[in-house]
Amino acid sequence: MYRESDFRPSALVFVARGLARETFELKGTKEIPAFRILKMVDNQYKSTRILPPVSLAKLLTLLQSKSSFLLQAIVKGGGEIKFAGAGVVHGQSGKLVGFLDEDELGSITLITGQVRGGVVKFTDEETGQKNLYEILSYKSDIVPHVEGDKLSFEVRIESRGRLSESWVMNEKSFDDHFLKRQGQYAAKQVERNIRQTLEKIQKRYKADVIGFSKELRIHEPKTWDKVKSQWDQKFSQAEVRLHVKTIVTEYGASGSKVVEHRNPPGP
Repeated sequence: MYRESDFRPSALVFVARGLARETFELKGTKEIPAFRILKMVDNQYKSTRILPPVSLAKLLTLLQSKSSFLLQAIVKGGGEIKFAGAGVVHGQSGKLVGFLDEDELGSITLITGQVRGGVVKFTDEETGQKNLYEILSYKSDIVPHVEGDKLSFEVRIESRGRLSESWVMNEKSFDDHFLKRQGQYAAKQVERNIRQTLEKIQKRYKADVIGFSKELRIHEPKTWDKVKSQWDQKFSQAEVRLHVKTIVTEYGASGSKVVEHRNPPGP
């Protein structure tokens, strides 16, 4: 493809769930499907379920490097096109081996730190009520550890955000204890989601789409030289330890004034 005279390296690449041509066959709308897709890419700042765009030039580089990676998936339904998770491309074969759904893709972007915004749905375990945590700032670190022949990774995640929706009506949303509790529950939900996704990509697909190999190559180059030829197999056996910290710094407008009126302070 590099030798093609009309090669356009800046073109973006996606994977369709179904026939690719159907994503460009929208009836009853004046909007050009390709322009619609480009607008969807721009929404990355407010969603954990949208990957950074992959150009044709970057795609060919990934294929030549034999690295596993993700491609944003697109599906057509209800007369419109929308993003629907991601396709998993295996590094050694260069073939599409499966898909991650939207929640699983969100877990991957949380590990990699490719997060500019988004929300986490979680449950208040004391009341059973559903709440929504909105990410305002985020950072993630991946640290490899080598002990003899044993390889493991430590993932540290810290997020700050707001409680943008809460159905816990018998608590004061202004209360620091309440906000701290919600942050802990949000962190537990994030950890559960990530562990389920890791199980899928390590055991089913055996494809390092996260970039653990890059961290190992940087921090432990001698170990990387020994395992790079069979990396996907090594990755599938590696232990991953998670440390998730979620801090609610804002309470939004989630019923806080109603709660204050219902629970007035004493004399």
